[in-house]
Amino acid sequence: MTRDGVVHAAQSLSVNETFPAISLRLLASSVENVMVLDENGTVLDYDLDGANMTVYSLGATQVRLEYDTASLTAKLPEGSTILYISDVPDLIETENGKIVLSLFPGPWEISYALPIVPPAALQRGNGLC
Repeated sequence: MTRDGVVHAAQSLSVNETFPAISLRLLASSVENVMVLDENGTVLDYDLDGANMTVYSLGATQVRLEYDTASLTAKLPEGSTILYISDVPDLIETENGKIVLSLFPGPWEISYALPIVPPAALQRGNGLC
């Protein structure tokens, strides 16, 4: 996170090179400075619809997605697990099953992980197989 509260999100994915596109759910619907690259550093086309992104990845085996968002500065994503905090917060508690941090002003680095959600199983007859 930068001093202005903007979070830089980065994601690396292994993808099936025979699929023409992949669908991703972003951490926020308001994003800026989006960059999507394949394993060779080639820019990939994408479409955004709110927090949903379609990346046109035919032929790619790896996709690297990076973007900035100011939408995460008030809350951590639901289901997240804190891995690292650069300093000791004023308070750490849970509220309705969510982690709540009370932070004093200044720069912070907070690393967290999200649970892996497997893609829906492909079924014959839906045009994908």
